[in-house]
Amino acid sequence: MDNYDHTYGKITLNINDLIKESGYSKGKICKLTDIKRSQFNKYCQNKITRIDFLTISKLCWVFQCTPNQLFTYESPLKNEV
Repeated sequence: MDNYDHTYGKITLNINDLIKESGYSKGKICKLTDIKRSQFNKYCQNKITRIDFLTISKLCWVFQCTPNQLFTYESPLKNEV
């Protein structure tokens, strides 16, 4: 599922890059954050539609990053408001 909207743009998670930088395995991250592996895989594949603030806090904690580093925003093709 592509979450790009031609009106509002797209937000993607940079989890795969953060995993590489951290040196942690997905299993280790799931254990540290108490996030189910199936749910974490959805985050890794950008297949989520709703975001839980506690999950974001856990990911920021384990990766020692800010939410700005977790997400990337791609503007829409038309930049009209």
